[in-house]
Amino acid sequence: MHRPFVPTDRDGEQGKEHRGRRGHADHFPDMVRYTDEIVGALLEALERTGQAKNTLFIFTADNGTDNVAEAHGMTARWHGRETPGGKYLPTELGANVPLIAWWPGTIKAGSRHDGPVDFTDFHTTFARLAGATPPEGLDGHDLTPVLRGEGRSTRIYAHTWGVFEYSSRKYRSPQDFPDDIIHVLRDERWKYFSDGRLYDLESDPFETEPVPADKHPEVRTRFAEALKTLRSSEPRLW
Repeated sequence: MHRPFVPTDRDGEQGKEHRGRRGHADHFPDMVRYTDEIVGALLEALERTGQAKNTLFIFTADNGTDNVAEAHGMTARWHGRETPGGKYLPTELGANVPLIAWWPGTIKAGSRHDGPVDFTDFHTTFARLAGATPPEGLDGHDLTPVLRGEGRSTRIYAHTWGVFEYSSRKYRSPQDFPDDIIHVLRDERWKYFSDGRLYDLESDPFETEPVPADKHPEVRTRFAEALKTLRSSEPRLW
C-alpha cells in the first residue's frame, strides 16, 4: 500500500468525496483488504480457467513500510515487537521485504527459502522458466531450483545501496552524490555496510549493536572483498 492512502473503489461514491492528494493513514487497512481481494480474484481465476499449474504467481514489495508524512506512526508486529516502518533505510525494516511465490503442483505448500533473493533474480528466473537463455552479464541468479524444491540459488549476497535519508531526491541522480552513498551486502546471517559496520542478524535483527571491529574478522574481510568486486563491475553510475 503506497501513499496517498485513500478510500478504495469498494467505498463507492462516498469514498470519492474523501480522496485527496495526501490521503490519510486511516485508509491503510482498507487498502490492504482491497489488495487481498484483488489477489484472491486473480488466483481464483487462474484455478477456474485451469491455468494455475502453469502459472508462477509472485507477491512482493519494493521496500518496507513507509513511516513519514501521513504514514508516520504506522507499526507492524515483527520479532515480537511493535516496530515502525523502515522505508528509505538500509535496516531490515526497509530493505528486507516479504516474498510469496505460488505455483500449485510445483512449489510445495509451506516450504521456505532462507537464502538471499534480489529483484534482479526475477529476470533470470522468468527467462529460464520460459525456455529462454538469459542474456550474458545479468546480475540475477536463477531461482528455478528453489521454486521446484530441487536445490538452492547460487546467490550468496543480496546487495542494496542508497543515501538512506527520508527523501528520494538524491536517488534520481546518484552520480552527483557519490560521497553520500552507502552500499550494503547481506547473506543469511550477516549484514555488512560499506562504512565498515557489521551486524549479526541472528542475534540482532534490529541492528542495534554493530559487531566489534576485532570480532569475526574473516566475515568482515569476506564481505569487504565481495563488495570491492561488485563495485568494480561495469557499468557504474557513481
